Amino acid sequence: MLTGYRTALLFTLINIILFLYFTNQNNVLGKIKFITIGVTFTLISFYLVFNIPFLYDVMGSRIGNISTFIGEGSTTEGSINNRAYMVKFGLEMFRDNPLFGYGIDNYRYLLGESLIGRITYSHNNFIELLVGVGLVGTILFYLVQIIVIKDLYKASKHSNNKPLNFVFMVFIITYMVLSVSQIYYFSKHFSIILVIGAILGKMVDNLDFKKG
Repeated sequence: MLTGYRTALLFTLINIILFLYFTNQNNVLGKIKFITIGVTFTLISFYLVFNIPFLYDVMGSRIGNISTFIGEGSTTEGSINNRAYMVKFGLEMFRDNPLFGYGIDNYRYLLGESLIGRITYSHNNFIELLVGVGLVGTILFYLVQIIVIKDLYKASKHSNNKPLNFVFMVFIITYMVLSVSQIYYFSKHFSIILVIGAILGKMVDNLDFKKG
C-alpha cells in the first residue's frame, strides 16, 4: 500500500471483510458482528488514507474521488484511460480468435502493433487470458480455483483448522475478484497459495477415509 498501489488497498479490505464473513456466518449475532466490524474497518481505512498527509500522498491522491476509484464516470487520469483502452483492445482481439487465443503472453505484442504502440500487459487477468489462451484456457484457469474454494469450504465444516481453510479461501476469492485490476496467472505466490489450498481441501477427506 505504501507504494501507492491502489489494488493493494482493495486486496487488504476484501481479505479482511471476507474472512470476517466466513468466520461469523453461522448465527445472527455473528452476522451483526461481521457487518459492524466490516463497515467500521472500511470507513476508518478510507478516513486514514484521505486525512493523514503521508498516506494521502502515497495512496489517497491516486484514488482521487470514488468514481475514479471504481472506474465510473469521466476522469482525466491517464492510467485509467489507458487501461480502459487496453480492455477494449483486448476484447476486440478476443472476438477475432475466441476459442484458443493467440498464445500465452502475446497480448503485449499485439498491443505494440496497434495504434498505441506500447509493448505492455493489460493490467487485467481476464483480458490477458482471453487474448492469450482464449475462452477454453480462461475457463480451465478459473475452474481450478472454484474447485479448490469448494473443497476448502466443504473441508472447513469438518476441520479443526477452520480459520486456516477460510484464510486460503479468502486469498483465492480475492485474487479472482481483483482479476480486473491485476494479472496473476503467472504468479508464483498465487500458485503456492492455490497448491496449499488444494491440499487443505483434501486433508479431511483423507482422514475420513482412513477412519473408515
